[in-house]
Amino acid sequence: MKTKNLLSITFFSLLFLISCETAIEKPDETLKKEQFSGYVQKGPFVNGSSILISELDSNLNQTGRIYSTTVADNAGSFEQKQLELISNYVQLKADGYYFNEVSGESSSGQLTLYALADISKVNSANVNVLTHLEKSRVEYLVLQNKLTFAAAKKQAQNEVLDIFNLALSADSTSESLNLSAEGDNNAILLAVSCILQGFSTTAEMSELMGNIISDIKTDGKLDNETLGSTLIDNALFIDLIDIRKKLESKYIELGLTNTIVPDFEKQVQKFVSKSTYKPVKKITYPASGNNGLNLLNDTVNRIPKSQSYSTFSIKAELPKGTSLRIVLKGERIWTITPNYSPQTINWTVNPYDDNTKSQEIAVKESNIENDLYFVIGSGNVHTNLTIEYYENNATTPTRIKTIEVGDPVLFTYPLNGDYGNNILNSNYNKTTADEICSMRAEVASSGKLVVIIRGGGTWKINGNATNWTVQEFRPEKQWQYFEVTETGKPSDLSITFTASGMYTIDIYENDDISPTRSKQFIII
Repeated sequence: MKTKNLLSITFFSLLFLISCETAIEKPDETLKKEQFSGYVQKGPFVNGSSILISELDSNLNQTGRIYSTTVADNAGSFEQKQLELISNYVQLKADGYYFNEVSGESSSGQLTLYALADISKVNSANVNVLTHLEKSRVEYLVLQNKLTFAAAKKQAQNEVLDIFNLALSADSTSESLNLSAEGDNNAILLAVSCILQGFSTTAEMSELMGNIISDIKTDGKLDNETLGSTLIDNALFIDLIDIRKKLESKYIELGLTNTIVPDFEKQVQKFVSKSTYKPVKKITYPASGNNGLNLLNDTVNRIPKSQSYSTFSIKAELPKGTSLRIVLKGERIWTITPNYSPQTINWTVNPYDDNTKSQEIAVKESNIENDLYFVIGSGNVHTNLTIEYYENNATTPTRIKTIEVGDPVLFTYPLNGDYGNNILNSNYNKTTADEICSMRAEVASSGKLVVIIRGGGTWKINGNATNWTVQEFRPEKQWQYFEVTETGKPSDLSITFTASGMYTIDIYENDDISPTRSKQFIII
């Protein structure tokens, strides 16, 4: 009996296997592609990168049927001939080096990208960062939420793009996008590729994508604020103009002279303008540097006359990938060490432009120390130094500050007044008896001025004084006291010295106890 039972089991088992194999290999259920092709792009994967095309069942499990091919050129294209499947679904896996569109060089390490696709009605599918980011979410929606592949693919695609505040047209799929073709949809792919890359190494970018994939797998939303901050930082710091130039040069190098780089700049800017992620990578300006106070720091807004010819630093702390250009504007009262000086650390210094009265300097390289030796030689000058900051390749200043240099000119004694030469002017020291002179002063509203005239001779005030308070002559001290009545407007009077001799004019500014300035005035 045991022998008969074993024979029966064996017979039915063989019958089941034969019937299954017959069902799988029915001609009308076989999907045949004489040629199946696509592109692998991050930037383009380089020639020789490996491609595995794995058949998937309706639950997105691998059936074991795998085709292996390679990227055939440096544009990232691949091709598989005579593809035969019994399912509509495939997983594409690409491994290799790629052209980094941000650095303009081949990647420092190999990158793995995936794509899931229904190829029942198409003969091509591309592999890119969007197909990679959506893969695990598609699998989750199919297995856990029981969505159809088409519905899961559409939902996952939209959720990934929502992270970047972007959206493809309704009929477009991530695996149909090509970053070396024109059009808004392709521009979105290139924009996302650039944002993910930033100034990261291949390993750092791969880790970033892996963390995003894990975060969005179950709910389709990016909840990790740190990841969001990394994305917005990358978008803010990458040089879009430079990326375009590098891509165009690469395509020319590859002989793809008709290739048009899509308008990805608009898509990056759309992400930046709509994003709620908070940037954490910022250029900062420490309080001081190797040479003294840092002029770029917000706390430095005045350099008084007492600090004339003091040394200062120009210093900034730039995270990796950031850039800084500074334009100094004003009369040339400063000195900066030139490019060849050992005190010039990681700055490029352009000459002062006499026509625009400006000088431009720029940090050479981010993420390493920089410092610049700076001297203000203001003397008696009172002026402003304007500093324009151009952060991260900005074409207009991202911030502007003005530094007041020197002390305000509160007291002015012009050479002439309304009645003649001005006896308070430092260059007027001698006249003849009976000549009519002026005593003129122009005092700012925050000033105070007292003048005392002393001498053995005699003088007289001719008529009324304008804006002077005049005390009576004190014969016991041989002096007369004058004080500006109201500041903020000119003071003048007519004075005549009637006898030859030596006179002293003491000028007291701002309640000085001793004369701020004293001059001898000779009458001949």
